Formats: sequence, structure tokens, C-alpha cells
Amino acid sequence: MHRLRFVSLLSLVLATGCYSTHSLTVVPREILRHVPALRDQGEAMVDTLDGTEYRLDANKNISIVVDGEPITQSVGEFVANCPDIPPFAGDTYRRERPCYLLDTSTSQITVEKTSSFDSGKTRTLINTVVVLGGGVGLGFCLSECATEGKIAAGAGLVGLGLYGLLLVLANHNSR
Repeated sequence: MHRLRFVSLLSLVLATGCYSTHSLTVVPREILRHVPALRDQGEAMVDTLDGTEYRLDANKNISIVVDGEPITQSVGEFVANCPDIPPFAGDTYRRERPCYLLDTSTSQITVEKTSSFDSGKTRTLINTVVVLGGGVGLGFCLSECATEGKIAAGAGLVGLGLYGLLLVLANHNSR
């Protein structure tokens, strides 16, 4: 029973390695550069930190930190009180309602998160479990089984070894 739990837990831990997330982020100043477009057209093409362009919608909710407090609201609400032209460093421009993008301590704002399941990693994980699990099982049978079982286990180990070698060669050739 404990072996089954261990194998289940190990499989779960290994499977999480097949799942990945990617975040697109921008700096607050990049949003400030597009205040007029975000107000007038409701969207703007902004440059992300990974060098791609992203269509930022004024209705998209984002989160920043101002004076130690997290604030989540739409991009449109954030830019409503911001100047049309990005201020220069040290500028003291203020409105009655502040422009939180000027006051944020947040250095990067996440505008999009994507998650994916890597089928290549999944295939590698399954093949690894098959080869290792089969090798352990056949190796145990080779040492503990009767003569007929030892012959079958030996043949199985040879087949499993060839399968593992083919996997390594296929992986090497795909690079």
C-alpha cells in the first residue's frame, strides 16, 4: 500500500514538471506612454519586457502596489487620472485623484498569463517511468522468479534496454 502511494506521489511530482506558465509583463512607464490611446481607443499596443508587442485593453484588470497596498482595477481606471504625456523623472504633477501608475512600487505589471502542458516532456516522463519501472520489475523477477520466469525477465530486460536505447537515439536526433 505504501509503495502505491509513493509511486502515485512520485508520478504527480514528475507530471508537474510537464506544466509551465509564462507571464507577459510591462513596466508602468510603458502603460503611461499610451494613456491617450487607452483613453480614446480603449486599447494600445505596448512593449512587453520579453520584447514582444501586446494589445492592452483598457478593460483588462491589472494589479499594482501603492504605499504598500495592493490595488486591482482595470487599466482604464488606472489611467483615468494620469497625464496625457508621460512625466519626466522627479515631476511633481498631481491631480486631485492621483495617477497610481506614477506612485506604484511595482516594477513589472503582469498583463497576461498563459499556461501550457508540454507534450514532449509528458512523452519523456511516460517513457522514463516505463523503462525504469519495467527495469526494476523485470530485475526483481530475474533474481526471484523460477527458471522460466528468469528467461522471460531476461528477454524483457533486453527488449527494455533496446527500447531505452532507441528513445535516447530518437531524442538525440531530434535536437
